[in-house]
Amino acid sequence: MRSDENNKFVVSFILMAWIFLGNFILLNLFLAILLDAFLEEEDEIEGESIEIEKMHIQKMEKAN
Repeated sequence: MRSDENNKFVVSFILMAWIFLGNFILLNLFLAILLDAFLEEEDEIEGESIEIEKMHIQKMEKAN
């Protein structure tokens, strides 16, 4: 702000916009990582339940 005596408000606005956008991007990145972790866990649970169902079907076929 010292280098530009005439446009202190413009420089202040750019600095605040830079900080706001940077925080917004970091927040979205954090939320995307968190959401991805939850979705991976959900996929693992679904995969395990499908394997259990397949094993159950195989046991039923062997019994018949």
